Amino acid sequence: MAGSEPFGVTGSVGAYSLELPVGASAQSPYTCVDAAYPTFRFFARNESLLASVVVQVVYRTALGTVALPLGAVLASEQWEPTLPMLTGSVATGLLSDGTAEVALRFTALTGSSRIDDVFVDPRMH
Repeated sequence: MAGSEPFGVTGSVGAYSLELPVGASAQSPYTCVDAAYPTFRFFARNESLLASVVVQVVYRTALGTVALPLGAVLASEQWEPTLPMLTGSVATGLLSDGTAEVALRFTALTGSSRIDDVFVDPRMH
């Protein structure tokens, strides 16, 4: 959808963001994380009153994929960064070679929401 977070955190303001109508989901590609990348955050805003987005981290394991809910984000009418959310990389890394393959899944639970600029470990280690 046209429009992006207005802060230009990637170096410039983008032209588009992801719209999630109620019930819709989107999942990121898998990425490797380890203990150095414990968190992620993103920008969100609502497109309807009381819109919320459920966030899950999806792990790729030898037994298949496992999705764990992290919580819900209640978006406001203005673009805002979310609080940091945990990737679970420390715990899953202990069970493997120190890294874990994770994807992030966003599902609009109530109302329509928009998300933009998802950052794994926004402190830029």
